[in-house]
Amino acid sequence: MEPKIYAIDTQRVDLSEIDFPGPTLDIGGGGEGVIGQINDEELIVIDQREDELREAPSGGIKLVMDAGDLKFLDNSFAHATSFFTFMYIPPEEHQQVFAQIFRVLKEGGQFWIWDVKMPDKGAREENVFVVPLQVKLKGKEIETGYGVPWNREQDLNYYRDLGENNGFAVLEASQFGETFFLRLQKKK
Repeated sequence: MEPKIYAIDTQRVDLSEIDFPGPTLDIGGGGEGVIGQINDEELIVIDQREDELREAPSGGIKLVMDAGDLKFLDNSFAHATSFFTFMYIPPEEHQQVFAQIFRVLKEGGQFWIWDVKMPDKGAREENVFVVPLQVKLKGKEIETGYGVPWNREQDLNYYRDLGENNGFAVLEASQFGETFFLRLQKKK
């Protein structure tokens, strides 16, 4: 079956004021390595695909690892990030990934999530959902995009509920166009 693409309008994400002091775990940070371009100090980048890690800009420690089976000690990280990664993780694995991230975060640690609202496909013939992005970092902009098979829907409320059900407190939740941002904190 030939892919039929449904691309939303280009979304803008501003990360120019973001900083992650302390040890940070970036889930699915291969490819463009956006989080690694913010701060590669004390950064561990994981991705299931070695080729994606090889493509990522230098900086940080890169490991091939499944986010649902993190090989780190409990309470290891001050921050965890997911930049348009959950759209690639099957929904049936989301609960396990959240539980693992909660486990490896220190008390008071924060989980930062950026992702895209994917509506119900309904009767559309398109089978690939694509989000083109313009990402503003300190001193530069990146143009990229992410595409996945369109076989589900997701939104901010889904991830907010998942976070709260896993013991996180919601510090910030916002939607910009078709993208959203969620900052969660491991309760002390």
